[in-house]
Amino acid sequence: MTFDELFEMPTFVNSELPVDDVQVSIMSANTLKREYDMLGEFSVGSDRVVGAIKKNHKSAIIGHMVQRDDGVPSMRVVTTLTFHEQPDLGEIAGKALQVDTVVSTDEARGGGYGYSLYKMLLNSGFTLASDNVQYIGGIELWEKIIRRSARDLHNVYILQNGKLLRDEKGQVIVYDGSNVPDDVIWSTNKRSEQHYYTLLVAVNK
Repeated sequence: MTFDELFEMPTFVNSELPVDDVQVSIMSANTLKREYDMLGEFSVGSDRVVGAIKKNHKSAIIGHMVQRDDGVPSMRVVTTLTFHEQPDLGEIAGKALQVDTVVSTDEARGGGYGYSLYKMLLNSGFTLASDNVQYIGGIELWEKIIRRSARDLHNVYILQNGKLLRDEKGQVIVYDGSNVPDDVIWSTNKRSEQHYYTLLVAVNK
């Protein structure tokens, strides 16, 4: 489906934008067509939710299809995912987008939008790497990715100091959430080099 086809469909018309400490972004159809490639879409009741990635691969967005007050078809962005511009990813360099920040409005938090955007990126053939340091929100999101990896047909690997973690036979370990100790992966201590360079990498099967 193209953006043009999407905007021809009936859209949810919002009457009031939510108030939040994160500024709500409204992007017109023309801006989306010019600057973004569509990743996928799904319905929430009568509302349509769409994911897109910027053509320069610096960020990805997900949001609701709406009409502005002036009647212009647009997207009300609820989650924005930005990527490191020049990530140091060792043996997966050039193959992955490394997450930098995830910003959501209050309405999106807990609604699964971040996960949906990750899944759309994976299903579109992108490889995703976590940020260098994981905080609570990021850990919860990656745990969800790992927990659903078999069902959603993607694998999660561990990258340490630029190399994928392997078993004694030299085979790359597919991380299932329990076959590698937590303290090898999770840390919020930026001074710990062992953990600072531990990344999770999700790849579509």
